[in-house]
Amino acid sequence: MIDENDNIITVCNDCVEKRKKQVVHNYKIGDLIKKRFVSKDGERELMWVIIKEIYPEKIIGILDNKPLGDFEIKCGDQVEVKKTEIIQVLELDTQGVD
Repeated sequence: MIDENDNIITVCNDCVEKRKKQVVHNYKIGDLIKKRFVSKDGERELMWVIIKEIYPEKIIGILDNKPLGDFEIKCGDQVEVKKTEIIQVLELDTQGVD
């Protein structure tokens, strides 16, 4: 018999799948995504990437920051970002812009 103080939580598989589907981003070419990059010395820095290509599991883009640390990349370099590495999305609304 389970006591109410046992702190047991049960989640059905259907509920887990529904929650996963709720977190959906409509990435567009030109939007900005933020990723944490790690230098060869272990230094970490958050940087923005402009989306150029979108694939099911990853995004290819152009680094839009000048790294402050000793990184092997520089502003303007092409980088690959796994969708699981995305920290923030800045969707650019280009409607009404001439």
